[in-house]
Amino acid sequence: MTRYPLRSVYGTLMAVVLIFLFVGQALRLPAQGLLQADPPWVVFDGDLLRKDITVTNTGQDTAIYLLSFVNYRVTPEGAFEEVDEPGAGQHFAEPYLRFFPRYVGLAPGEAKVVYVQFRRGDAMADAEYRSHLLLGPLGGGTDSPAAMNIPVMIRQGELSAQGGMEQVALLVEDTAQPALGQVTPAGDVSPQPHLQLILTRSGNRSLLGDVTVHLERPGEEPMLAGTARGIAVFAPNRERKVTVPLVLTGVDDLNGAKLVARYAGEEGTLIAEGEVWVGSD
Repeated sequence: MTRYPLRSVYGTLMAVVLIFLFVGQALRLPAQGLLQADPPWVVFDGDLLRKDITVTNTGQDTAIYLLSFVNYRVTPEGAFEEVDEPGAGQHFAEPYLRFFPRYVGLAPGEAKVVYVQFRRGDAMADAEYRSHLLLGPLGGGTDSPAAMNIPVMIRQGELSAQGGMEQVALLVEDTAQPALGQVTPAGDVSPQPHLQLILTRSGNRSLLGDVTVHLERPGEEPMLAGTARGIAVFAPNRERKVTVPLVLTGVDDLNGAKLVARYAGEEGTLIAEGEVWVGSD
């Protein structure tokens, strides 16, 4: 008969008991937490073989999240559609990745580190490979509102991409929610301005960055009017439609003004820009 060390058996039993207690507590909660990841995506490039991701529960409830890899097709609007097979020009990163731990339990405001490791394959073609690390709430599916996915990309070989910006337009829609900084009496409808644009991509890798919008007028300091962070044009997509909510509080006169949108990469490098005039002289 095989004998196991008492310390090993005791440690295993205690781990199982703690897991069941934590799971039981989470199942009694009415809602799941909200997650924030830093960084919001991972890129394995060059000699990088491991990346740490800090995951923080920004919600009000304790929650347990199960980790897994999921593959998505991304629409031009930025929506994720789960797929089993890669589309034309798409390559899955999952076969070359591993992660730890398999689940995380997070109290409100608590942060933990998730590790992602890249295992280079012997016959990897020069291309960008992408899969998504999904943190799904216990008892929820991949489409749960409380789930979060972190894009993980492997860039094998010499890859490049170029970006552009098209069809920049100002939209004003009626909304019952005032723009940030505005005070609207209950029941009133305030026009909410948005800047709509299309980012374009060419080349053999994705584009990652932030979109900022400034209100500019000759002889005056540019005013930040809107920001959309974490905007990606994933390969093989050729375009991404973006809508940026604007805050124009205190701006009464738009004569001679224009809105300038800039799409900048992770290190602040300008990828593309466009503008639209919003007032006439």
